Amino acid sequence: MSILIGCSFAFLIISPISTVAIGMAIQLDGVSAGAAAMGVAATTFVLVVNSWKVNKSGVTIAIALGAMKMMMPNLFRKPVILIPCLVSAVITAIPVALFSISGTPASAGFGVVGLVGPLASLDAGLNGFLVVLCWLIIPVFAALITQFLCEKVFKLYDREEVFKFLG
Repeated sequence: MSILIGCSFAFLIISPISTVAIGMAIQLDGVSAGAAAMGVAATTFVLVVNSWKVNKSGVTIAIALGAMKMMMPNLFRKPVILIPCLVSAVITAIPVALFSISGTPASAGFGVVGLVGPLASLDAGLNGFLVVLCWLIIPVFAALITQFLCEKVFKLYDREEVFKFLG
């Protein structure tokens, strides 16, 4: 279930729909909120990893600080952008289930933005090492691996075409 929730929120964060509003409207809490936040975090890191070489630094910084929705035009023009986001969300959902990463309805849609997801997990009892491992190391590793596989191995896209900011 963590994988499905994580993938849903990984998609929603770059769609016109508000992830925070959805998380609060359906009252996600506990592990489901953690999975939702991790899906958002997975997409954030995928967009940052793929953006840093093709966009100006301001675009990458904006994405890292929470402006993932600015990639919405890219999603509509090149839906292949979802493949690395969803694969990364699958990978990052595994530790959510293994370590019972939890959150609140409000933290479900934020991911790593403002450290809301990691702090909610810490508040729910996850130890500091696991917070760093699950919220930083695994998502960055997943983003790097999916970028390499999608662009270099499977040749699904050219990063310059798909992740170049269109705004």
